[in-house]
Amino acid sequence: MQRIVFVGHRHPIEPVLAGLDALATPSFEDGFGRTLVEAAACATPVVASRSGGHVEVIEDGATGLLVAQDDAGALAAALGALLDDAPRAAALSAASFAAASARFSLAAHAARMTAIYDSALAGRGR
Repeated sequence: MQRIVFVGHRHPIEPVLAGLDALATPSFEDGFGRTLVEAAACATPVVASRSGGHVEVIEDGATGLLVAQDDAGALAAALGALLDDAPRAAALSAASFAAASARFSLAAHAARMTAIYDSALAGRGR
């Protein structure tokens, strides 16, 4: 049985992400981890390296799984455990979707930007 598929570049990506059993993101020192947010928005469970922006997006054990960077064995073990435990994968997916919606949605972004502008404008009158 084939368990890993390398799909290459796809557009739009949402149908692909939504169809995954899990997303592995072993990269390290990513500035933010947008791929993780996109997967969360599609309710896809994530296993990522504990590095860079990944730790800002994923709460280990709650909204995804984080493993040591450059540890292929740990990545494979975490993916295997996740794929063998559908209820856990579903719980991580639901939690990551909720967290991504609350923290990274367009509405959340607009609210944060509005607060920054409001604060800057309030200081202008001084």
